[in-house]
Amino acid sequence: FNFLSGDVKEIIDHHQERAGVERSPDVSYTIELVGSCCSLVAEKLLTAGAERVDSSLALILLATILLDTINLDAEAGRVTEKDKEMADLLGEICGQEKGQDVYGELRSAKFDMKGLSCGQMLSQDYKPVQTASGRNANLGISSITTSLQDFISRDNAQAALDDFLTQEKLTCLVVMAIYFEKDSHSPKRQIAVYSKSSSDQQGVISTLQSDNLLQLSSLQLPDSLVNFLAFDQANRRASRKVVLPLLAQKTSLQQSTGAVAGDGLAASAAAVLPESVPARSPSPVPEYSPSEEAESERGHRAVGVEGIPPTVDMAAIEEYRHLVSHGGYRGADNQAVIVLSACYLPDKGVKNYTYIMDQLFLYTVSTIQHLAVDKFCMVYFNSGTGRNNTPGISWLHKYYQCLDRRLRKNLQELFIVHPTTRLKLLIHLSRPFISTKFWRKLRFVDSLKMLGQSVKLEQVHIPPSATLMDRERATRQSPTEEEPPQAASPSVPATDQAST
Repeated sequence: FNFLSGDVKEIIDHHQERAGVERSPDVSYTIELVGSCCSLVAEKLLTAGAERVDSSLALILLATILLDTINLDAEAGRVTEKDKEMADLLGEICGQEKGQDVYGELRSAKFDMKGLSCGQMLSQDYKPVQTASGRNANLGISSITTSLQDFISRDNAQAALDDFLTQEKLTCLVVMAIYFEKDSHSPKRQIAVYSKSSSDQQGVISTLQSDNLLQLSSLQLPDSLVNFLAFDQANRRASRKVVLPLLAQKTSLQQSTGAVAGDGLAASAAAVLPESVPARSPSPVPEYSPSEEAESERGHRAVGVEGIPPTVDMAAIEEYRHLVSHGGYRGADNQAVIVLSACYLPDKGVKNYTYIMDQLFLYTVSTIQHLAVDKFCMVYFNSGTGRNNTPGISWLHKYYQCLDRRLRKNLQELFIVHPTTRLKLLIHLSRPFISTKFWRKLRFVDSLKMLGQSVKLEQVHIPPSATLMDRERATRQSPTEEEPPQAASPSVPATDQAST
């Protein structure tokens, strides 16, 4: 593809760069090891402006991410946090259910091998092991999307393997099979080594069995094929990206993605180790008997928001009431300061999550109504949140529409403290249904020092997660920085500026 070199402006890839390849100064590079390259494409498009991604494009990107990561299955060893984040954001645009429907169709098509011969199956997704100089070695891997039992039961399987060795000039071929059993959502893996040289075959098998990384167990197949030794692979996280470095280490070669054998082995080991992420154990909302339900009616607060229930179920939100607090007053006009601490939002895995979020919204609105009779500002501490307790775009849309005009008008500024890239993307995705006037009230604040320029911090309840986040960010700041920058507002499109 050298003839295209003058026309290439940007390269986006989710594989490791080949060692020794020089980058062109005229090309922009985005290289990041994620499960799907579409995650990187989606991030670029959404960051540039959510209006660039309509529902059709979002659906195409989402379905591809789901297909590449086997429906975000952590056990498959492909998905990363960025894949999950982009899938969430794209799902908010096109609908998660539509994404799942298209994923199901694509998966069925991908794993449908009925119309392919054995030779076509081996060629469809083949990767050679390459030498450091870029020449093909005599070893390669074919990935097939059916079981080994199905593969060898087809006509001319033996001849197809022999022809493939000759065609690719190989002495040994590794066949990696991934497939789904009926009504199963988790893939199974198998691996086989085919060679007419028993010494080459045993050398490759010994490498694959080293350190028990793949967790192989012998698989008995019919005697219809010779020189074809097969194994069940219990470690589903070990994909071809893991096996290639293992084989490169054996042959002292460089794999086609450019990873040095030793480095690739270390990277592959990290890729297949179990994830260790502490999970917060959600507390279910207690279920009441009729008598207890009647008694609990005392624990309801009245709220005046047109078009939605007039009371708040205080029992349902008892452990989340620290979400909203009073932060004193500011300015000559004594604007009330309302503080929202997102670290107290419930986990999406909690029982009755939707109901709790509805009640929390009502509780927040009723609190603002009590504390902010006239003009007020809000401080939103984003630290301490993750994808499991951050509300989606549909929730934001729903309740923005429920806020009465008086509250939206009286809100002077909304300070978002320690915003993440994910939160900024969510905010930009909400742009179509938020008025220009409200949009201009948003302020991104990167530090407590910056926030202190606008509100009195001694009157604000700052959650521990915000203090910790601030310290971590402070350690990364330049020691020569004397004055913090002013709080930033999201950019307003030119068309909106003209109409305001």
